[in-house]
Amino acid sequence: MSVISWVHGWSMNKNIWRSFTQRFPEHQHHCLNLPGHGGADLQDADLKAWAESLLAQQPTPSIWVGWSLGGLVSLYLAHHYPEHVKGLILIAASPRFTEAEDWPCGVKGTIFEQFSNALSTNPSITLERFVTLQMLGAKHAKSTIHTLKTELTESPAQLTALQDGLALLAHSDCRFEFSETQQPMQLILGEKDTLISAKTTQPVQALKPSIHIEHIDGAGHVPFLSHPDSVCEKIRPFITALETA
Repeated sequence: MSVISWVHGWSMNKNIWRSFTQRFPEHQHHCLNLPGHGGADLQDADLKAWAESLLAQQPTPSIWVGWSLGGLVSLYLAHHYPEHVKGLILIAASPRFTEAEDWPCGVKGTIFEQFSNALSTNPSITLERFVTLQMLGAKHAKSTIHTLKTELTESPAQLTALQDGLALLAHSDCRFEFSETQQPMQLILGEKDTLISAKTTQPVQALKPSIHIEHIDGAGHVPFLSHPDSVCEKIRPFITALETA
């Protein structure tokens, strides 16, 4: 039996994992809240503080699964606190979210700027727009959007945490950590993801040839909700391999 730590994405909370973790009844699960999300205390707006807040909730060495922003924080944690990480599964995540001359697969920085500015004036509309953006052109969009909006309503994140999270997504570059992290790593990408494009595959593979990359056909930015069977099918063998290594 493995211990698995699950880290949600921007604006969400640990409850987003409720249904998916039930597919792994043989394991022990710790679903964690990022700072300022799901009732967790705010922390300084840097990856170190956010990673340490997760370790404070779950210090036991485990397999870490991070979605989107949670993947970025989990990646930082795996590199800087390797004794706590047996393996890392990144879902719709990247070592760098924004584009650069040497990272053209990233999101345009202006998109995060627009979200940050809009968040200050009308948080609710901005969050709804972000939820919709995650599922543009993807299969099972309607039901997935409904689930995301329900989580937003039931346990809203603090505005400061939302602003800090956007800043981390916009300005963090963990390509060094990504290439140097020694633990086994898997990346799950949605074919229709408008935020972390499937085109990320080649540059990510160039940074870390040993990474296991899997694509989910028809999935957007939340494949574990829209295509849970397919994601489960991809990550279960990876978890089993970690247990037998």
